[in-house]
Amino acid sequence: MIYANLHSSFLRFCADFAAAHNLVPVNFDAHAGVETLPNSDLIGMASLSFTEDEGLLSIKVMLGISTLNDENNFRLVKLVSELFELLRPNQRLTIYRADTDPEVVAGWMICQDGTTVLPVGGEVARPLQYVAVHLATSVEFK
Repeated sequence: MIYANLHSSFLRFCADFAAAHNLVPVNFDAHAGVETLPNSDLIGMASLSFTEDEGLLSIKVMLGISTLNDENNFRLVKLVSELFELLRPNQRLTIYRADTDPEVVAGWMICQDGTTVLPVGGEVARPLQYVAVHLATSVEFK
């Protein structure tokens, strides 16, 4: 259940950020094209991967924000700035269990050095910008 726990934890992180910033949470990997995205400002995850090495997990994920009709990307810049602060080295993110009560904390992931804000992509009316983060944790979930 390691992958399921990590996947649901990043979706939960996005949902919590969305609730605090009037965004809609999405899984960008579940959308083949921009036309399938909700007509709103969004936050979501993409490209989750991890490697296990002697009981430790090295996790990589991109968390992206997309704004709709955001002239000069002012909302995008503000939101990405706030997201980046939550993903800086030594910040701690919660791991939730995917197979039980979603409020059960199973452990923690620690952001590592190298958090990167990627260039803005997407379309003019719907820019998308990712923050790529590397995290580490033990595989010993509760």
